[in-house]
Amino acid sequence: FRSGNAIDFRFTPTCPGAFSFDLVISSSATENYTITFSGTAVTEPEIAVSRLSSDLNDGDTDTISGAIGPSGTTLTYAIENEGSADLSITDIALSSAGATNVLGEVEISPTSPTVAAQSSVDVTVEFTPELTGTVGFELEIASNDSDENPFNIVVTGSADLTGPVVTLDDLASTTDTSPALSGTVQDDNPVTVTVTVGGADYDATVNGT
Repeated sequence: FRSGNAIDFRFTPTCPGAFSFDLVISSSATENYTITFSGTAVTEPEIAVSRLSSDLNDGDTDTISGAIGPSGTTLTYAIENEGSADLSITDIALSSAGATNVLGEVEISPTSPTVAAQSSVDVTVEFTPELTGTVGFELEIASNDSDENPFNIVVTGSADLTGPVVTLDDLASTTDTSPALSGTVQDDNPVTVTVTVGGADYDATVNGT
């Protein structure tokens, strides 16, 4: 080691507040050198996001499993602060690209929570598909995180608005205002259909088979 050469070293405090340590330089010389370092560790937040206990990284795609029906769906995201200072969420909104195949607005609540250090907050995202097919949008989570601001999540899924397929057996001519119906339903759950008899509409329940 030649005289005048520089030594670089890096350290990470374990918690915010005052710290100190001694750096001992041993050499072939007759004396060892001890340098005492001290200072104050600053605090900062660190965002982490998950859904259904699955961690999401900034820029990840979150694919919704199963088909989304005509009543829509609600997604719950856990926003965690793994840092040592409050995480201030200034806004949670869609990116400028907007949403694809979504009826009305994507409802987000809350949009600007504050997450204490080592705590988490649940954020719900609710939407209804407009047509059968692919749905999607990108969430942007703006915060005071130093290196993941905004935190982006691409949400995608598949909508099926076709509903159950009902097949009714032939009904003989009748003047009964409450005729007996039989048939099959694509799903196991019963559905209500409207039957017109003599110019008037009547509701009838068809049980799944």
